[in-house]
Amino acid sequence: MTDPKDKDPAEGSRKTIENELKRQKPTGEKSNPPNEEQSRSST
Repeated sequence: MTDPKDKDPAEGSRKTIENELKRQKPTGEKSNPPNEEQSRSST
C-alpha cells in the first residue's frame, strides 16, 4: 500500500504538513523559519 515514490511516508508526510503550515501562515518568517524548529526542540 506504499507508493514507490513514498520511500519515507513519515518524512514526506511531515514535509507536506510543514509546507502546508507555512503556506497557511503567510508570515514574514519564511526566510527565517528557525522559530518552529526551536519551538519543537523546546517541547
